[in-house]
Amino acid sequence: MKKKLVNVGLILFVIVFSVAVFFLINLDFGKEKVVLDYHSPLDVPDSVIMPDVSQSYKDITIIEAKKLIENNKDNSDFVIIDVSSNYNSGHIVNAINHPIANGSFYRVIKDLDKSKDYLIYSRNDVDSLKAVDELINYDFENIYRLRGNYGAWVEAGFLVGR
Repeated sequence: MKKKLVNVGLILFVIVFSVAVFFLINLDFGKEKVVLDYHSPLDVPDSVIMPDVSQSYKDITIIEAKKLIENNKDNSDFVIIDVSSNYNSGHIVNAINHPIANGSFYRVIKDLDKSKDYLIYSRNDVDSLKAVDELINYDFENIYRLRGNYGAWVEAGFLVGR
């Protein structure tokens, strides 16, 4: 009985000690906490420098993308890149394919012309945003990303290639 009492006491001690350590670690001891609200850049303290991502690329709607494609149909300085692995099951007409998943996009990026305009899309935001991020890292400036990706394009009934 005495052994059980010691074990219970030891367990209680460990629990109380753990809780105390947790609270001590999380006390701010008068330090000023800076909470950043990325949805409201006006609230960011002057001491925090944030990159102007909005100027790095432009997220465009399917209507804007359709107009952009129509206005550049004969422009060799405008390139549409599908970064999905499903190009053969359907793609925007005149798009080239460099999938993120198999590394093709990463291999060709150094050979792409930085002076050209690029419209990037995929089947999902993850891949298209990875491609846009990589283009930004390589100092490309004229980048557009299709908001809603290929699914939005098809849903709107716009022309696709196979």
